[in-house]
Amino acid sequence: MSKNIANQFEKECPICGGKIWGRGEKVIIEGAKITVCQSCAQFGVKIKSKPNITATSKKFYSKPKSSV
Repeated sequence: MSKNIANQFEKECPICGGKIWGRGEKVIIEGAKITVCQSCAQFGVKIKSKPNITATSKKFYSKPKSSV
């Protein structure tokens, strides 16, 4: 495996320089949104990810008004 391809899968923590295993933790540290390792995530505020749920709008039908 070439080094370029390996770097796509092995991320480096910008705080401690260690490897980030898995997805890492997305945090805000000093106003910057960064992905760090789990041990460095304690130094920032964790960003809660929003679930990717597509909302379907329900159509409501009303009865037509009858003119008498």
